[in-house]
Amino acid sequence: MKNFYKELLTKVSICLLCVYCSVTNQTLAQTTTINYQVDYSDFPNPERGFYKHYETTDFTSDNVSPQLDLAQLMVARGDNKTLALRLFYLNKFKNTAIAASYLNGIQNDMNTARQAGVKLILRFAYNSTNQTMRHSDDASLAIVLQHIAQLKPIFQANADVIAAIQASFIGTWGEWYFTHPDFTNPDNSPNYINRKRVVDSLLSAVPTSRMIQIRTPYYKQNMYGNGSTGSAAAINPILSYNGSPVARLGHHNDCFLASSTDFGTYLNITEDKNYLEAETKYLVMGGETCVVNSPRSDCINLGGDADTELARFHWSFLNADYRAEVLDRWSSPGTCMNNIRLGLGYRFEMISGTFANSVELGKLLQFQIRLKNVGFASAFNARKVILILRNTSNNNEYSIPLNDIDPRRWEPFQSVFDEVDIYRNIAIPGDFKQGIYSMWLQLADPYLSLTSDPLYAIRMANTNMWEAATGYNNLQHQITLLCPNQLSLTSTKDDYSTGTKSLVANKSIIGQNTISGGKVSYSARNFVELKPIFEVKQGAVFETSFDGCQN
Repeated sequence: MKNFYKELLTKVSICLLCVYCSVTNQTLAQTTTINYQVDYSDFPNPERGFYKHYETTDFTSDNVSPQLDLAQLMVARGDNKTLALRLFYLNKFKNTAIAASYLNGIQNDMNTARQAGVKLILRFAYNSTNQTMRHSDDASLAIVLQHIAQLKPIFQANADVIAAIQASFIGTWGEWYFTHPDFTNPDNSPNYINRKRVVDSLLSAVPTSRMIQIRTPYYKQNMYGNGSTGSAAAINPILSYNGSPVARLGHHNDCFLASSTDFGTYLNITEDKNYLEAETKYLVMGGETCVVNSPRSDCINLGGDADTELARFHWSFLNADYRAEVLDRWSSPGTCMNNIRLGLGYRFEMISGTFANSVELGKLLQFQIRLKNVGFASAFNARKVILILRNTSNNNEYSIPLNDIDPRRWEPFQSVFDEVDIYRNIAIPGDFKQGIYSMWLQLADPYLSLTSDPLYAIRMANTNMWEAATGYNNLQHQITLLCPNQLSLTSTKDDYSTGTKSLVANKSIIGQNTISGGKVSYSARNFVELKPIFEVKQGAVFETSFDGCQN
């Protein structure tokens, strides 16, 4: 009879266990879907938008003058401008090395930008005249290469606050026109060997994480092209972001909309525009306007091309200071300035998220996120995507990197096929603590100096989502981390007579040791059980702990 009851009890226990497992599996399979609301306001985001222009004006000093002003940069950032174009005129050094004091001044500007929470677009030039006969105002190839070599340590040490670098160094304003005989004149000369040497030197000096902007499509095709024209000459998605020269050479247009050719930006208008449209899906694009050219330089509702071409060529940034007459026309009532302000660069809108309500420690967390990029461009620099779990009781956080997600691949939205659908099964480590956690998404700068700085994190364009203090986006869902249902016992039976021993188990520890003159600590998730034969001799120390995940 005793065996009968024992057998019956065993069967009942097994049945109850099966029911419990079934209920648990159903609980873990339950999900919640959140539909996010769009935020239509203007707000700052890194590496996009209107930029401020700052240049040195003392052409005779061995020092950078004026230096970047922290207060000015912070005011600009308060006006949602996270970029500044920094133009260094090297007139004083067109025949000699850059003075150490000037190099120190450049580093000081980098430090100021980092303190202000902005990034810099760098340009270097030797003159600001536009007279074709004054070639002596520019530097020779040998001097340019010497200067790039001097600047390399600065580029390498400050890539975190460099958004992009313009090829510059050649011609008036660093725009590759009206230049030294070493680089040939006029610009459409077939001899580009020396120009290519400058770009090659820059590609070597600048970290591979950063792109270099070329002034016209023709320059890049001439130096790095495959003989094709139009969209067939453009970089393809497979080669994008691979660190090769063609994947790092973007574009800038400093006479946007100024004429049918944008003052020589395009030689073959149709082919060059098709090329630029295809290229800039994967490369940085920015610049400035330079003259009123109505109706072409006006908004589309006034018969112009401004907003349509900014979107077509995937512009990420535009000069906020030049040219004022063009920008003023965009700002007149009922025109396009607000759309341009929001559209420059990327703008990520969360659509929905579906998340598991609970998950066991050591198991997989399932979630799905849908979003779209309603900006003109993709993000052109890499980003870290991190899932943050924050304990609702004590605010302790766990960070789970989503290393296979690349926001640079979130291309501008044109149809439902351009929506980004992220579905992941993420392993929750067994050493996390049980509890209720809010879920957050961080799109952080990959440089360690900036990863935890909220000023350099990407904000989603959704309401009730942004946490300014951390740079996190609130996914508006809470998940429960549960203790495992089944125990996996770890038995430790060794005799520890000397030294120090730390025994850590994911679940449980059963100890039956003899300790003599040493120290043993036991730490387990579920429980620590010391058997009756556990013996502690004189002079020995032992400690036990479990983290509360006890069934």
